[in-house]
Amino acid sequence: MNNSLDRASPNKLLSPFGYFTAFYLYQAVATPLLQLLFIDQLDSSVYRFTSFRVTLLLSFIYFVSVFLGVTAAPKFGQTAFNKLIYFLSLKNKNIRSQNMRSCSLLFFLLFIFSFLFLAKVSGAGTLWILDSRKAYQLYRNGVGVFYAVTATLLTLSYTSSLFAFSRLTANLVIRFGLKTLFYMFAAYFLGSKALILGIAVIGVVYFNYNIKRVRSVWIFSVAILLVLSTSLLQLSQGTAQNLLDTIFYANYFSTTDKFISLFDENFNFLFGKVFFSNFWSYIPRIIYPDKPYEYGILLIHKVLFPGAAAQSFTPGILPWAGAFLDLSLPGVILGGLAHGLLLGWVHNYYLKSRRSVVDFIVLVKVGGFPALFMYFPTPMFIFLILPVLSLTVVITTNIVLSSRPRT
Repeated sequence: MNNSLDRASPNKLLSPFGYFTAFYLYQAVATPLLQLLFIDQLDSSVYRFTSFRVTLLLSFIYFVSVFLGVTAAPKFGQTAFNKLIYFLSLKNKNIRSQNMRSCSLLFFLLFIFSFLFLAKVSGAGTLWILDSRKAYQLYRNGVGVFYAVTATLLTLSYTSSLFAFSRLTANLVIRFGLKTLFYMFAAYFLGSKALILGIAVIGVVYFNYNIKRVRSVWIFSVAILLVLSTSLLQLSQGTAQNLLDTIFYANYFSTTDKFISLFDENFNFLFGKVFFSNFWSYIPRIIYPDKPYEYGILLIHKVLFPGAAAQSFTPGILPWAGAFLDLSLPGVILGGLAHGLLLGWVHNYYLKSRRSVVDFIVLVKVGGFPALFMYFPTPMFIFLILPVLSLTVVITTNIVLSSRPRT
């Protein structure tokens, strides 16, 4: 078995663009089509005929723009991106897998401490254990930064632990699966479906890039399993009463369709306000309590669902909606091209480097996979968190190395 060959050619279905394509098709094509199967006609309470066609067209244009960005990435800005990430990760080539168990343990201990602190400051207490979904929905306001840190520490622990698996052996799949299930179980107590399922996605992506190319049939099998798991999780958490509810729960397209249908009456182009207001996401509410609840793409929710953001209720919406509100069709195209370039750059960077856990975290976060640093904006991750994370890993691994007896 040629492990190096398998490792050098990951299945592109699990690349950043492959994952984006699958999730985007689910959002923009599969979900509305499945929903329409249960609607006798184009019910105006769900979809509107004219805006439905416009939403489909803009979704297609955005996807094509992302594809063009991915295609252009190797020849447009790739070298600059590689140098930037290499510099911000402290130019360290020696963060190796043999010391990752120590990092994983450190992050897990910090996660336990952070979880206990979150339970106290949120006021939910043991509700995070007894009914984590209720605690997530009702007690996260005002302590979002602590929740984000707690979730991040758990996923960092899991990701670091994966680097103990580097070669395909007889019992690797079993140990790999048990470790993934353990961390998914731990994530259950944070009440987020995206976090639970995101851990599984991170595991499969790591296996594909670092151990052995995953066959397409297995990818589709895992995808079906994740969809079924999501439905069961919704039913167990009470966010859906039956299987039909799980289909209508994914409201990305219907929310965007509503936005387009009401645009002329309730919106005006903002010419960059959506983009620049995203900088509010860098300021924790605990530091500035008057921070607005609606900024960035949530400016759309401010009109469609007044007051919903303050209650942590923000229905899903397609990723191009904010760019459309800023600059109409040119915004959708430019946003798609920028997104595609980023997906292409990070995929190509990791194929070339694959040195350490830090590189893999960059792939997962910048590549748009769920769970890792998902509550932090990508620019904040690249320019602020990445150097700090790299320094933490370097210090931890050096302490481990210095504590070992020399022979």
